[in-house]
Amino acid sequence: MKNHKLYLLLLTFFYLNIQPTFSQKYDNTWLMGYYYSSFTNVTGLDFYFGNPVSVGFAPPFNFISTGGACMSDANGDLLFYTNGCQVANFNNQLLPNSNLFNNYAPQNYYSVCDLWQSVISLPYPDQPGKFILMHYNYYTGSAPYGVSRLFYSVVDMNANGGTGEMTTKNMQVFQDSLIDSFCMPPNMLTVAIGG
Repeated sequence: MKNHKLYLLLLTFFYLNIQPTFSQKYDNTWLMGYYYSSFTNVTGLDFYFGNPVSVGFAPPFNFISTGGACMSDANGDLLFYTNGCQVANFNNQLLPNSNLFNNYAPQNYYSVCDLWQSVISLPYPDQPGKFILMHYNYYTGSAPYGVSRLFYSVVDMNANGGTGEMTTKNMQVFQDSLIDSFCMPPNMLTVAIGG
């Protein structure tokens, strides 16, 4: 009987101390890339209320990218997006210092990065409002051809009155023979690239 009362006491204690949990919604908005066609509006999906809702954007650059990325804040509101060469904020304005941030990547006729999944965005650890864009180049010198360098750039959405700025650009992380795509498991701050 004594164990039964202790069990009920512990169960009551845990029940009364249940706290609501909060999950960050950094990947709340998805933007769709287009293949070699110039559009003034970009289609995306917004998961703010759970089920995906189609949304439109009017980027200040061509978004016919195979290497785009976007980032929402912890509440799920869109902060910025990129076509792999330029970054725009939630107002569809080009972020200062972000034009051709991935200038080591080949750009096609439409002035967009022409690499598959060439950029990925992550929240900067322990620095609210800052985000890291990981990106790579494509080596086109003498053989062997392929991805050879990994870079990062930093977007600070606290800058310019909350409309953002790219504060660090094209910093090399390492050089090696890599495969041309990123992978980021859901809800993890881990990036995997093939080598």
